[in-house]
Amino acid sequence: MREIIRITQKFAETDPLAWLHAQRVEAAAFYLCTDDYEVAAIGAASIAHELPELADLPHDCHWYGGQRIDALCNNTSAEWEGFGKAFWMIPFLELRKTPNCTTIAAHLVHDGNSWISSAREFLKLDFNDLTSPRVPPTTLPPIVSRDSNYYNDQDGPEHYENAISAALEAIEEKKLEKVVLARLQRMQFAASLSSLDVVRRWKYGGHEGGHLFYLKPSHYRSEFFGCTPERLFRVLSNGCVRTE
Repeated sequence: MREIIRITQKFAETDPLAWLHAQRVEAAAFYLCTDDYEVAAIGAASIAHELPELADLPHDCHWYGGQRIDALCNNTSAEWEGFGKAFWMIPFLELRKTPNCTTIAAHLVHDGNSWISSAREFLKLDFNDLTSPRVPPTTLPPIVSRDSNYYNDQDGPEHYENAISAALEAIEEKKLEKVVLARLQRMQFAASLSSLDVVRRWKYGGHEGGHLFYLKPSHYRSEFFGCTPERLFRVLSNGCVRTE
């Protein structure tokens, strides 16, 4: 049975995203909620590849990650191989900022024999700029090429834009409440950048609401990030899940 220790300390006001951007670690996560809840996490004290149990966690301890809706599907594209069907982690170190205070928390996990292995991995973390990193610039290199996955002439950009206009009209007429339209688009930039460069552009460049998120699994090159206008569900203090 997994046993977890969480050690929490109030901390000087620090920007979690700027702090995370200064780190050089294998596993990392970031989440910014529209109601001023922000957290940056580094290192993986514990990893789960299926939906983990919530009942045995210490107070205020969270799993960070996600999993596929089609978890029974065995076809995984190359960019998702490092995530698998699910990737959840309890971080070694978590910086959390709320309107009331900023806290830093460390997690150690008992591996069934002792705490030593978890403590050793924690001490290997090469984190820096812990106190007050500067807010980085929000400029991004220019895009030099775009490639979208339109399948044919009937499914091209014009058809997609018309579908957006039709959806907005249906919503305005109260015929629909929500429409999801998506296209895969690959972009090549003129210089290298990380996903956190894009996330910090959204945050510091004046994004108009939305939940920002970022996830990087251990020992894997790909990163998953985005901005969504709504929260799908909330985990309550009693372990129950409430949809929104």
